[in-house]
Amino acid sequence: TASSLKTIGTANVVYFSQFNNRRICKNLFQVVLAQIFYFSAEKILGNFFGVKRARPLVLHIDDSPLLIETTKAMLVSIGCDVLSALNGEEGLALARKNKPDLILVDAMMPGIDGYTTTRALKSDAATNMIPVVMLTGNDQVKSVDLSHSAGADGYIVKPIQVDRLSAKLKPFLWKENA
Repeated sequence: TASSLKTIGTANVVYFSQFNNRRICKNLFQVVLAQIFYFSAEKILGNFFGVKRARPLVLHIDDSPLLIETTKAMLVSIGCDVLSALNGEEGLALARKNKPDLILVDAMMPGIDGYTTTRALKSDAATNMIPVVMLTGNDQVKSVDLSHSAGADGYIVKPIQVDRLSAKLKPFLWKENA
């Protein structure tokens, strides 16, 4: 029986061009339905009952695709799942929809800059409890003060190094349960 394997979301689906063996097709169909049900139920019930994620979710808002990909690799290496946005508007929408455990925001972006994005996140009831860490290439006192006055909970100076990133984010993402 000729077949090809395709990935849809997180489920692998085999498409048969000839259905000579109905039992295999029936079993495959049951497996696919079970996978779809599992992932749908996990998302619906997890959101409804407030089930904790297995890995922390970090939203990275930055206008540089290269920095987003580099930082994503670092975040994944320290055990995080990552969402990305290329501007403040997209980042605000993703934050409201997905409620990440932490948000990294580039300070200098075209359009809505990082400081304005942070103020918007901290003034929104849906996102104001999410820790925000600012990213910038400027470590002058004025930039640090602007970050804190915008409501940022932390500050990381570029270039980002994985050990420094991990150390800065650890208190926000892996809190000890008392």
